[in-house]
Order: sequence, then structure tokens, then C-alpha cells
Amino acid sequence: MNPGENMKNVGRLDQQVRYAVGALLLAYAGISFFVELPLVTTAAILGASLLITARLRLCGLYRLIGINTCPIDERK
Repeated sequence: MNPGENMKNVGRLDQQVRYAVGALLLAYAGISFFVELPLVTTAAILGASLLITARLRLCGLYRLIGINTCPIDERK
């Protein structure tokens, strides 16, 4: 396999859910910044990682456990 070939493993629906949940978590972190710092920090990190994996359409955890929600025709 060539580097970069068939790397996507996050499908469109999965991507949209990641965008929505990631945005909600970052919004929560922004609104609640001074309330519960450990919870807000966790929400911010998780939200940012969801947005990054949605943008790249590549999830390292999915790769480790062998999950692929991306149809074959979208992997190019």
C-alpha cells in the first residue's frame, strides 16, 4: 500500500456526528471555562480531537481496533 492510499476510515455520517459533538464540547468548554476546570479541559481536548479526526477523516483508535466506517468509493 502506498503512503496516503486508502487512509480514510471515517465515513460521512461518522464525520458529521464528530463535527457536531466536537463543536458542542468546545462550546461547553468555552462557556463553562471557570466552573469545573478538569471537566472543561477534558471536554475541550475531546472536542478538539473529534474536530480534527472529522476533518482528516482518519481515526487512530478506529485503526487500532479495525473499524472502518468509510465506504470503499470514498477512500480515495
